[in-house]
Amino acid sequence: MNTQDNKTQEEKKQTTAGDNDKEITKSLAKVGKGASLLFIGTALGMVFGFLMRVVIARFYSVEDYGIFNLYYSFLLIFGSVGALGLRDGLNRYIGYYTGKKEEEKIASTIKWGITFGAISGIILGVVLILTSGYLAPILSEDPNFVFYLRIVGITTPFLVVFYVIISIFRGFERAKERIIFSSLGKQSLILIAVFVVGMLALPFEIVIIGVSLAVILITLSLYVYYRKKIKNFITKSANYFQNSQLGKNLLLFSLPLLLVSIMAKVMGYTDTLMLAYFETEAEVGLYNAAKPISRLIKTGLTVSIFIYQPLVSKLYAQKKYEENEVIYTSLAKWISFLTLPMALCFIFFPRVVLSVFGEGYGIAASTLQVLAIMYFIRNVAGPFHSTLIGYGKSKFVMYVNFTSAFLNVLANLILIPIYGVLGAAIATGVSITASTIIKSIKVYKLSGIHVLKPSIFKPVTFTSIIAIVITLIIRRLLIINIFTLGFIFIFFILIFFSMMVLSNSISKYDINVIVLIEKKTGLDLKRFKNLLEKFS
Repeated sequence: MNTQDNKTQEEKKQTTAGDNDKEITKSLAKVGKGASLLFIGTALGMVFGFLMRVVIARFYSVEDYGIFNLYYSFLLIFGSVGALGLRDGLNRYIGYYTGKKEEEKIASTIKWGITFGAISGIILGVVLILTSGYLAPILSEDPNFVFYLRIVGITTPFLVVFYVIISIFRGFERAKERIIFSSLGKQSLILIAVFVVGMLALPFEIVIIGVSLAVILITLSLYVYYRKKIKNFITKSANYFQNSQLGKNLLLFSLPLLLVSIMAKVMGYTDTLMLAYFETEAEVGLYNAAKPISRLIKTGLTVSIFIYQPLVSKLYAQKKYEENEVIYTSLAKWISFLTLPMALCFIFFPRVVLSVFGEGYGIAASTLQVLAIMYFIRNVAGPFHSTLIGYGKSKFVMYVNFTSAFLNVLANLILIPIYGVLGAAIATGVSITASTIIKSIKVYKLSGIHVLKPSIFKPVTFTSIIAIVITLIIRRLLIINIFTLGFIFIFFILIFFSMMVLSNSISKYDINVIVLIEKKTGLDLKRFKNLLEKFS
């Protein structure tokens, strides 16, 4: 009898383990599919954004390029602040209530989110318009900067609503809308506007107007799309004024994330604003040639957490902590795979990369190297920010970001007067690295999740060492330009993948995802799968 009971219990354990493996594989495949599409869309969007900056740099002066970056920084800052932290709060609650299967709460939460975002955007835009006359002289000697800030004020409510609607679709674990309207739609419209204005040799002021009109147009298009599609996800209507507690919960959870957003923008744009104060527009232009390029390294992390954050909220609601640990570690590993080859190119060949802006931008080579190292370290740590949000730790994230922002301002105050553009890069690196360490420790204390594992550090270390040797040889044999750098980039990818295989860094879940892709696409991946199985 006992033997029979033991067999039954063992079978139940095996069934449970098998179900967990299927759940993890399905979740990884969902994140992988969304990340793959987002990677392509985001890469194209970044190319559009990068070309937009190149067009401005080519058609207008370095000073104009610096002014544009000040305008664009204000637009993004006010758009993020106006969103009240709803960009993370909305998708977290939608994912959480989805895990709890509470559809009426999802409907009410969405309505409250749009209401809060619209009101906040309008108020913030009006405040900026009224105070533009006082702010402009502090930041720029250009007399037209008052007009540019007022354009930002008009555009802010539209950008806030844009962010909120994208977050709603994100909560349903959908990447399609982000790709179509944000990565491709918004960025391509801005590029077209800038290119047309430049080709027609119109005044620089028209560039600013064109960019804002592009943002307004894509927001109106997204809203029309949202009104048609939201009925596919929510079948139950909700009178959100009768569910004021849900709105209160959303706001109280999101407001700390507002401060998180503010602090993130402070860390992201303090360097630009303080360079504008201590140095000239030319230095601002140089720095904002290196920084957008270095931020390409974040692409792998950005596209992965877009689907991961609502997913981890759902897993948290269902108390599936072990599944999340496996997903977290796998994501950290594949994010490293996506971004290390690019980071190595930026670190070893910075002048070649910066040459796309023009000959004068090579001065910022050291700046690009520092930023590339910092962003890669951030990537290797994995999606700790999204995990903390999913676990409901928005206040802790707020405190850490506030501390990091303060550190960023202090470091910029000390380093920019001494080192200029390079000082701004070092200050950014110090603050983001400090935030990474603190948040990673918190995730470990909450869940036991960490990335200090051989499956991640072995391939990263071996690839870096080999890349250094190869770079020393290549520099003696070849003249490096953008064309040859493309081949070097591909070679670094092959090296890293080889190191992952040879160091036994491929897990059974990675192979399961490949099997799932094979079934859904009809592709014959048998040889590739067999190769990985030999080393897993």
